[in-house]
Amino acid sequence: MSESERFIGITSFKNPRVKFDGKHWYLTVAVEVSPEVTLLTDEVIGVDLGVKELRKLEKQKKRLQRQSARKYKAQRQSGTAVIKGEHLMKSNNQKKLEERISSLCRRQANIRNTYMCQVVSDLVKTHPLAIVMENLNVTGMLKNGKLSRSIQEQAFGAILNQTEWKCMQVGIELLQADRFYLSSKRCNACGYVHKELKLSDRIYICPCCGHRKDRDANAADNLRDYGKLLLTTA
Repeated sequence: MSESERFIGITSFKNPRVKFDGKHWYLTVAVEVSPEVTLLTDEVIGVDLGVKELRKLEKQKKRLQRQSARKYKAQRQSGTAVIKGEHLMKSNNQKKLEERISSLCRRQANIRNTYMCQVVSDLVKTHPLAIVMENLNVTGMLKNGKLSRSIQEQAFGAILNQTEWKCMQVGIELLQADRFYLSSKRCNACGYVHKELKLSDRIYICPCCGHRKDRDANAADNLRDYGKLLLTTA
């Protein structure tokens, strides 16, 4: 670690661990830091946890997985399969395919983790008075076959934990909206609840007042206003 600013406020290092992901080795350490003294603004930020995927990499991975499955099937049907013990021996091409699949999986995980850390850091660096997030029923949402993969990729729980930790460091209040608060279906302009809004509708168009805005941005605005109301009535 060559960046000197990474060591600012750190008082000690502890609990080092080594991790291997199949290709790379990582050393992680826990650190103790001295608390920061930060002046906060009076701004309240709403954060909508949208369900989006790393689509390009996911398509590449699925294509390679289909190729690998076809090669195994062709090998068995042609009678050229070599069995050692209970396992089918892999050809060099199959080994290369599986290495590419593993590489894509690692890249997906790295992009997701980097994105999560950058988003949370960018939020906290604005020094708002409070950050408002949804209180999602992740366990229930994972039962939805259409959403489960996207939710797992978004790592909602990890984002919440990361945000909570960073907010605690600088004294930002982290608020969570009531689980039944309809942030996505509510019009931020007039308050109308658009019950017919579908998950595929990425632009929110209010049937009542005609308000038009990106679905996630509209939800974030609703969460911001919800947080402001909580703070004024507390």
